[in-house]
Amino acid sequence: LYDRMEVIKVEGYTAEEKLQILEQYLYPNAIKSNSLTDHTDKFTITNDAKEVLIRDYCREAGVRSLERSINRILEKIAVKVVQEESFTEVNTENLTDFAG
Repeated sequence: LYDRMEVIKVEGYTAEEKLQILEQYLYPNAIKSNSLTDHTDKFTITNDAKEVLIRDYCREAGVRSLERSINRILEKIAVKVVQEESFTEVNTENLTDFAG
């Protein structure tokens, strides 16, 4: 039976596709799940940080680790919002503090 099966190679997402998935789907859902919809003016994640997150932290073909990473970052931001800290910017310099 195995000799009659065809092997189909499925490529993973490119970095550009992952960035689009992050911006259009994962990021808005993570904001909702971390109860940050009313506090989006108190934080920002730079595009450079998103690109580094995709390139260096989420190398798998899919987007599951990217979803976990963005949730981890937003959980830490939510703690800062609850503690009423000032505006938080996640950039390439402090990404390791948020993404782990």
